[in-house]
Amino acid sequence: MANWGKGGVAYCFGVTWYLQVDFQLFVGCTLLMMIYFKKRRLFIGIMGVLIVCSSVYNFYTTYIIKWHNYAEVSTADHSFAVNYYIHRNPCSRFASYAVGVIVGVLYMEYISMH
Repeated sequence: MANWGKGGVAYCFGVTWYLQVDFQLFVGCTLLMMIYFKKRRLFIGIMGVLIVCSSVYNFYTTYIIKWHNYAEVSTADHSFAVNYYIHRNPCSRFASYAVGVIVGVLYMEYISMH
């Protein structure tokens, strides 16, 4: 996982950052789904807390620190910060990914009831 270490990115295709983040979120949500099958309320609580943490992280990085989550490249330091702490960080992408997982769980439960 190239986005785990600091000090730059040493891989061929920089645009593949999303695959790394998506894989990490997939593995994490797979582990959370094991909790879902054992204790559903605990799963909902953990997902809720992680969604709030992800949203607070995004608020902190974009509003408090002023690292905007769009393609503004004013300085090399700003570009590195946006790429490392926002784009390539699974914490900033978890909320939207988790909403998809929750909708999938609700759909699965709906199908099993009908």
